[in-house]
Amino acid sequence: MKLETTIVGSGPRRIGLVHGLGADASTWEPFIEQLCAAGDVTLLAPDLRGHGRSPRTDAYSLAT
Repeated sequence: MKLETTIVGSGPRRIGLVHGLGADASTWEPFIEQLCAAGDVTLLAPDLRGHGRSPRTDAYSLAT
C-alpha cells in the first residue's frame, strides 16, 4: 500500500513527522515552516493507513 506523504524541503537532513491516532499529516502544518527555517532539512509527513489522504483497508491487524 502506498501512503500519501507530504514532503517539504530538499536538505540533506531528513526528519520524519508521524501523526497520532485520529489525526493526519496536516497536524504538522504549523511546525513545518519553522523546522525548514532551522536548517537544511527535508521533512516527510505521511498519512498513515486509513488516515488523511491514504487509502483505507478492510484489516488493521498486526499480521496485515
